[in-house]
Amino acid sequence: MDILDDLKKLHDKFVELNADEVWLVSLREKEKEIKALMLVQNFGDNPAIKQLRDLLKEETRACNVLLTNDENLDEVQRGRLFERKRAYLKLLSFFSSDDQLKVLHEEIKDNLEEYG
Repeated sequence: MDILDDLKKLHDKFVELNADEVWLVSLREKEKEIKALMLVQNFGDNPAIKQLRDLLKEETRACNVLLTNDENLDEVQRGRLFERKRAYLKLLSFFSSDDQLKVLHEEIKDNLEEYG
């Protein structure tokens, strides 16, 4: 079932149980988070974005290879490579919403079971 459908069911259940406003606000915030993640997921399907992700992955691998194999790097050069690698990984994290959506969906399903 769709995550937004499950969230709606949970919201309706909380309304039925006369849940306090804190719970309902929490669900609205969760809905915003889910929609933002879904937007990122759809954005990631764009061919240009896929190309960017591939480039970032390749650059990350290149940093790893240099850090592992180049014994002539001084501490400043190593530090710069680590900074670049962190930046690439941070950018890549913006495109990985699938796992986050799965976790959120499991939380919603667990709540539906508990309160359903």
